[in-house]
Amino acid sequence: MKSKNLFVVLSLLLVVALIAGCQRLLLPQPQRLPRRSRRWAKPYIPVISKGFQHQFWQAVKLGAQNAAKDLNVDITSKAPR
Repeated sequence: MKSKNLFVVLSLLLVVALIAGCQRLLLPQPQRLPRRSRRWAKPYIPVISKGFQHQFWQAVKLGAQNAAKDLNVDITSKAPR
């Protein structure tokens, strides 16, 4: 009877130790995001317009450049020829 109780207690301790050891695998871990390189430290916004011939699109380009300076972002302005 005494050896049976000892076997049950040791079995329970073994199960508890296994659960405690595997707990890290069972719980979801926070994902680490990769560090941003210096090249991508500022946001980048491409400005694509229908052309720069018309006064409207020239104003759009100028406004985007001014806003980029104010908001500290990188932009490029592209248009077909």
